[in-house]
Amino acid sequence: MNISEHFNSLLDAIPETIVVVSESGVILWVNQSWRDFAIGNGAARSTVTGVGLDYFGVCRAAGLETLCEGIRSVALGVRKELEFEYACHSPSAQRWFTLKVRQLGSLAGVAVLTHSNCTDRKLAEGEQAARCEEMKRVLDTVEAIIVSLDRDAVVTSINAYGERLLGRPAAEIVGSNWFERCIPPLSQRERVRSVFQTLIDDQWSRQEPFVNDVLTAAGERRTISWRNAVLKDAEGLVVGILSAGLDLTEEVQLSRQLALSHDAMMRAEAIGHFGSWWWDREEGAWRASEQARCLFGLDAAVCFNPASILRRIHRDDRRMVLGNWRAMLSGGAREYEYRLVAADGGVWLRDRVWIRAEADTGVTHCYGTSQDITSSKLTALALGESERLLVEAQETARIGTYVYDMVLDRWTSSRVLDQIMGIG
Repeated sequence: MNISEHFNSLLDAIPETIVVVSESGVILWVNQSWRDFAIGNGAARSTVTGVGLDYFGVCRAAGLETLCEGIRSVALGVRKELEFEYACHSPSAQRWFTLKVRQLGSLAGVAVLTHSNCTDRKLAEGEQAARCEEMKRVLDTVEAIIVSLDRDAVVTSINAYGERLLGRPAAEIVGSNWFERCIPPLSQRERVRSVFQTLIDDQWSRQEPFVNDVLTAAGERRTISWRNAVLKDAEGLVVGILSAGLDLTEEVQLSRQLALSHDAMMRAEAIGHFGSWWWDREEGAWRASEQARCLFGLDAAVCFNPASILRRIHRDDRRMVLGNWRAMLSGGAREYEYRLVAADGGVWLRDRVWIRAEADTGVTHCYGTSQDITSSKLTALALGESERLLVEAQETARIGTYVYDMVLDRWTSSRVLDQIMGIG
């Protein structure tokens, strides 16, 4: 066997199909794999070699004019190489091939075309793409922002919820710097950048979420609670991060409003000398404001409930209070006054209570306020006592009094004056 035959045998042993064409697309030579492939696809044995056939004609018939120009440019040495993937399905199977084109040594006007079967890779890529698409659909249904960044904080992906939250399409976000596009400037941006760098350095050890604001297209700030994970390549090197964030904006705003409302209520209760308390069946526990506990002398360690309240009520008033409570068990509102057990015996409270009850399930909610009315009560009692003493003094001294009401145009007189005047 001479060198030429040995070389041909070597090329015939290569599993890839090889064909040599001229710059005009005429097939000059093919290897055994090419011939076997042609026979396997129904080619006549008389034309199985393909030598002399127009390769470009087949390409043009498939609408691949640009491929013909690419092969010609390689054959003429205008470009070094060309790689092209194409489908070549049979009636029974899907097949893809990779075409690699190089000039035949230094021989101008001749190109070597190698066709490699890449079906397994294409099918695997298709399956991977399908899984990615399915995962994307899943992530798009999640009510959380999912965003991935590379090592330079450039956004590589974002889900549909993230688009809606930020008010920007994915095309506007992906490819941009996350900090410059979506994080408020100044101190917060630097704080987030510091955390990002810690993640990229694979030094992040915190388990709790990280909270920061993001900036929407409309300039609105949204408070997001993030959980982060580093993304690594096959060699274990960090290539980016994947972050999932929950929007806490309304929750944070509500918390602030509740704090302000609580502070305002505390101030109002302190000024008005009253406290509030409540109970609902779902929670199953009594709650009371600090001012209410203070009025009843119950510290935080003591359970606030009807039993602890009743122990603080003066024993002479307990029956009356219990009677009011029982009268409201079917629902309704009541107002009553009573004394508390105190060293000086002079603490008075006025309760205003409203109870909601259902016919089939009983009491569902109870709301009440307790107000310290000691000052006004003692004033009223003192005034009543003063009036009583005045009447006694008048009767003892036989002094009569009378009053004229100009609005009602009416005279009124005391009992002593009536006796003096002999009025019945």
